[in-house]
Amino acid sequence: MLATEAVGSPLSLRKANFPPRAKRVIFLFLHGGVSHVDSFDPKPELARRHGQPL
Repeated sequence: MLATEAVGSPLSLRKANFPPRAKRVIFLFLHGGVSHVDSFDPKPELARRHGQPL
C-alpha cells in the first residue's frame, strides 16, 4: 500500500543520473551525550591534586 502511494509522490526516490561509485560507507550514530553518572561523578582525587602540575 505504501509503495503504491510513493510512486505518484514528487518527493519519492528517483534513479540517479550517474552510476554509483561508493565502495565503502562509515556510519556513525551518536545518540545523546555524556552519561549522568559520568557528568556528576565526584572525583576525590581531583580535590587532592588541586593546584599541582599535571
